[in-house]
Amino acid sequence: MGYKMTMAEALSIPRGMNYEEYGKLLEEKKKLFTKLRNLSITIQDEEDSLEMLNDEQGSERYNKHLNAKQKAEAKRKKAEAKLQDIETKLGIR
Repeated sequence: MGYKMTMAEALSIPRGMNYEEYGKLLEEKKKLFTKLRNLSITIQDEEDSLEMLNDEQGSERYNKHLNAKQKAEAKRKKAEAKLQDIETKLGIR
């Protein structure tokens, strides 16, 4: 297994869940946090670009950044939903 669990994590495994399944959920949670951080950075970068291109609204460059921001926001929403599902399974929420 790739994820090294801390002692506190190992002692807080929910009833009915085995060690491997719990480890996989923790690993997926860690990956989702990284993905969410990267998506947030991307969204902020695109917002900055849109602000710089404000006088070019409707142009191809502006629309490219707007579409990139919208795609990143949609991905972030999916990742947040997955994270919430994993946290529910882990008994965090």
